[in-house]
Amino acid sequence: MTTPSQADIAFERGRRRIGWAVFSALAVLTVVEYLMAVNLSKVLLWMIPMAIAKAALIVIYFMHIRELWHAEEEI
Repeated sequence: MTTPSQADIAFERGRRRIGWAVFSALAVLTVVEYLMAVNLSKVLLWMIPMAIAKAALIVIYFMHIRELWHAEEEI
């Protein structure tokens, strides 16, 4: 069994840090959406860009959409 190198440990810490940042951004966007929906009327035009931003974060980071194209390039 090999022990992870310092570079591997730093890489994993960076990935976790990005994951927490994305999670936090999604949480903040959700709270802002909720507050807007409860307190304002006619907020659809403001909600659409926020929903698109949340969907993009989920697809790019959590669904690893970038890896679909990297797999083809390696073959």
